[in-house]
Amino acid sequence: LALKISSFLVMDFYMSIPLYHTFFCPSIRGWGSIELNFKVGIKAYVSKAYNGMNNLYEAYSQALYCSEQNIAENGERITFYEDIEGERICKPVLTADDSNKLNNFIRTGDSQKAKMFVNALIDSFLCSSQFSNERLKYYINDIISHILRNFSEDIGDNNNTVDDIYMFMVAGTVNIKSVREKFNAVIDKICERIRANINENETGKTDKVTQLVETAKSFIKQNYSNEDLSCDMIARYCGVSNSYISRIFKNNENDGILNYINKTRIENAKQLLKESDKKIEDIAGDVGIINVNTFIRLFKKYEGITPGAYRRAM
Repeated sequence: LALKISSFLVMDFYMSIPLYHTFFCPSIRGWGSIELNFKVGIKAYVSKAYNGMNNLYEAYSQALYCSEQNIAENGERITFYEDIEGERICKPVLTADDSNKLNNFIRTGDSQKAKMFVNALIDSFLCSSQFSNERLKYYINDIISHILRNFSEDIGDNNNTVDDIYMFMVAGTVNIKSVREKFNAVIDKICERIRANINENETGKTDKVTQLVETAKSFIKQNYSNEDLSCDMIARYCGVSNSYISRIFKNNENDGILNYINKTRIENAKQLLKESDKKIEDIAGDVGIINVNTFIRLFKKYEGITPGAYRRAM
């Protein structure tokens, strides 16, 4: 509701409870005595009825629109926004680009950039040709309403600070320093929660990757004797793509999957060379390497000597 005496907006406030015509209209009957005694004219502008503080920005913009359009100059004591709603196309103060930037700063938990951006927006408006105390309220309302719409779940127990910002909107003159401090507190709280969620998600992802790599290693140890064992077979078993399992395995183990398979085969071949009298070619087949020459080459690559020399040394 905006009350206007003559051409000056002397008082504005918002009702967080529904305000209906039947409730409000009788209350203007006493205005006649005020006008007569003080020789002033009173006009009022009323927004739609809303519940809760989250719609304060919209209610304020509707009442302010009525006032700025001067549509009550037809002699009506009171004008309801609903009566002229079709004549207005509501546009937010924040541009789409501003909204996206602010969202991105907050979503990444970068409180410093978010606070600098909001303060820069306020500074820009203060220096603009459109500046007025009432328009500043409208502008600040748009910013806090944008934050509420997009990050209400992350505000948590900081609702009192949000309410404090809204209370500045009903004050006569906006205290810019206090508004900045309140905005900074809200942004810090939201970003703190978002960073905590990001860290929790990253920890969860790390645990999942570690578990996946361990599954791959276990599968290799159980199937190294299969000559067809491959990265593709391991990926299918783990339920992921070939490239993904290769990448996370390399990152976690500092070793490629194929190299890990070969080392596992050679380690098991060493045990057989020490504990059995099997021929070299049979041991090669037992660890999944069909070609004996390939087996000897790999054994020498990892151990520095041939399988036969290794057996004799044992």
